[in-house]
Amino acid sequence: MNNNKIDKKLRKAFDAKLPQATHNPWFTRKVINRLPYKQKNRATIIEYIGFALAAISLIAFWVATISAVLNCTFITVNDLATFAILTVLTIALLIGFMHSLIQRAKL
Repeated sequence: MNNNKIDKKLRKAFDAKLPQATHNPWFTRKVINRLPYKQKNRATIIEYIGFALAAISLIAFWVATISAVLNCTFITVNDLATFAILTVLTIALLIGFMHSLIQRAKL
């Protein structure tokens, strides 16, 4: 049997036997205010440590690349490729971090 059909049958059975709740605009706020505080889980901490390590690594690569270019008298194609790759990695890290923050805010 399809799960949707089972869900519909269960919903009809519950609706038939349970009393209807009164409409109270403060109900949601009351319930949420009584919930215990969310505790940070270990996965979140590990994720933030990963983002921090990636950011530190990127900063180190940026500093090393810029100092190497400043010590040379000319810029090579390899230098431009390195700048492009570092730029893409920096943008990807920022997007990943922002996506993580947005997903946590939705929960």
